[in-house]
Amino acid sequence: MKKNYRYQVIPQMETYDNLGFEWLPFLMFTQMPNYRSKVVNTDSRGFRLNFKEDIEKNNVFNVDKDKKNILVLGNSTAFGVGSTNDEATITSNLSDIDFNYINLAGRAHVGFQELISLFSNFDQIKKIEKVIILSGVNDFYLSDILKINYP
Repeated sequence: MKKNYRYQVIPQMETYDNLGFEWLPFLMFTQMPNYRSKVVNTDSRGFRLNFKEDIEKNNVFNVDKDKKNILVLGNSTAFGVGSTNDEATITSNLSDIDFNYINLAGRAHVGFQELISLFSNFDQIKKIEKVIILSGVNDFYLSDILKINYP
C-alpha cells in the first residue's frame, strides 16, 4: 500500500478530499450539506459553520438578530480548506462581539458561482453591513486553461 505523504504532513486534508459535493441547479455544485467531522462541518445548505456550537443551529443564517451581518464570499481559501477545524477558518477568526460573519464561500467556486450563491440566499440575510470577497484565483486559472474571455 502506497503511503500518502500529503496526509502525513497535513492530516486534515484527507477530510477535505472526502468531503464530497452536491449538484445544484445553476450553482453547479456545493459542499455536502450536513457534513460532520472533527475538521469540517456544514449546514443544511452546504455552507461551512464557524464554530462547533453552530452544529445545533445547522444554518449559517441562524445568527444573533441584534448584530449586523458581514458576508464572506469566495472560493477554497474563504471556505477554509486546510484549516484544522471550523474555529480556525477566516470567518471564525474574524468573528467578534459586534458582527455576525457568515461564510457563503464554496470550494473551487468562481465569481459567478459566488454571486449565484449570494443571490440564491439573499432572502435569508438581513442587516448586511459589508461583503468581503476573497476570490479571483479560480477565474484567472480557468480563463487561462480554457482560453475563455467571456463571460
